[in-house]
Amino acid sequence: MVEKESKRGRRVVRVPELRRVYSDLDDEERLSLAAELFCQGKSPSQIQRELSERFEETIRREEPYRLLQLAGALGYFIYRPPLEEGLGEKLSDKWDLSGAYVVQTGVLGDVASRAAEVLLDLIQQEWMVKRSGIAPRGGRMEADRDEEAGTVRIGLAGGRTVLKIVRALVELLKREDPYKVPPVLGFHTACTGIDYHDPSTDPNAFTTHLLRVPGIDTRTFAVPYQAPPIMRPDVRAMLEEEPDMRKAARLFKDVDILVTAGSSWRIKEISSSGEIRKAPDPVPDPDWDPDHPNPLNTIYSQLKALMLKRDKKGYNRLLKAGTVADMLWQPLTFNGPVEFETKVQAMTLSPLKRIPDFIDRGKKVLFVLGPYEDGYHKGDVLLAALGAEADAGYSFPPLFTHLVCDHRTARAVLRRVKR
Repeated sequence: MVEKESKRGRRVVRVPELRRVYSDLDDEERLSLAAELFCQGKSPSQIQRELSERFEETIRREEPYRLLQLAGALGYFIYRPPLEEGLGEKLSDKWDLSGAYVVQTGVLGDVASRAAEVLLDLIQQEWMVKRSGIAPRGGRMEADRDEEAGTVRIGLAGGRTVLKIVRALVELLKREDPYKVPPVLGFHTACTGIDYHDPSTDPNAFTTHLLRVPGIDTRTFAVPYQAPPIMRPDVRAMLEEEPDMRKAARLFKDVDILVTAGSSWRIKEISSSGEIRKAPDPVPDPDWDPDHPNPLNTIYSQLKALMLKRDKKGYNRLLKAGTVADMLWQPLTFNGPVEFETKVQAMTLSPLKRIPDFIDRGKKVLFVLGPYEDGYHKGDVLLAALGAEADAGYSFPPLFTHLVCDHRTARAVLRRVKR
């Protein structure tokens, strides 16, 4: 019963409190109630007690667990690990980056999800710049003079990290206001590197996630670049003359945002405590078999595996030159990209030595580094891409404008440069 004051005087009357019967609710109502209480920090037992007080029947003890499990399976919850903003600001200030986002996590998927959010922000920023030449027509923003003005083009490298970013971006586009997204999004393959044991990591394959997506109004298209991941220089030169490859190379010049990850060539030399140790003598690991059914298991670089299998002399030359990582399927040392040629080379539309010019033209490079499954970070990869450990006479600017990484990678780099 609830006491209410009568309008005809000070007399207090008792009005019966109307409570719904829990069994009369539909599943969506029950799920939303449980999800709301859970997001308020209430435990399952507290949810049971509150629901029992709110409705005219006692809620079973196991009911909150059932509801929360179902709510999670249906996507009621969005998990967003926190950012370590202080670390991001230190990285941005020290290397003059346009943005650095450090995710407090040990899971690659968390880094990829945050990277998808950053990528969507970059797409929207690019769209705002381009729409200055756009005028409203027929209820939708369309190109006033040039159709290209309504198109934002994204270049995609291969690998598990970028694949996860693409999948997360698709879900973000479904929820985003269509008027905040450009009318046309183009996705270009930047390099052909894949894991032979997992073809889904081929950018030519995972761009299909972005084509004809139900629930989004934006028109999307893909520009493939189909070739083996590595090949002899003479074969590469021949393929580059093919009409489709030449077209892909020509269209890639219009890319606005390039998305890539990086792999370490010396992961065993990074301790779990965050220390980045010196590389050992450049000899292959005798226990490592690249022909094993699953030789890479996210610990080793795909490029490193194929180089060891296809060109051992070139592999040893790369190690002697100080290769510590690869980016866009190209070897990278602390003194910058490797300059000499090897017996086999990667097929890429984004040579690392041209990245500074790409950035100088107002383009953006989103570099994403997530932790390995065993918890190892990629501090050496970030150091190499930043140019932070370059010897005198080899200084070069960072090979990216925006960074998303895990907190241990960021801490390892900042700890290293303090020494």
